[in-house]
Amino acid sequence: MTPAPHRGTPQRSAPAAAAQTLGERIRDIRARDRLTRTDVADASGLSPEQLQQIEAGLVDIEFKALIRLAYALRTDPGILIGGVTRDH
Repeated sequence: MTPAPHRGTPQRSAPAAAAQTLGERIRDIRARDRLTRTDVADASGLSPEQLQQIEAGLVDIEFKALIRLAYALRTDPGILIGGVTRDH
C-alpha cells in the first residue's frame, strides 16, 4: 500500500515538476552563457515575459517553441529535456 502524502507539504504533479526542471535548466544555461532574457527571447521568437514564465515553470511550452529556444541557447534540445521523467 502506498503511503499518503504528508499533508503539510503540497505535492506537485509530475508535469509541474518537469516544467520546473525545464525552466531551471533554461535559466542555468542562459546565465552560464551570460545571455539576457531579452537576447534569448528575441532569438527564439518569444517575449521576455513568456520566457520568464517558462523559466519559472509556470507555463507549458509547445514543442516548436522548445526547439527554437534550444537553438537560441545554442544547445541541443535534448540537453533541455534530458533526464526529465514522468516522476520528475
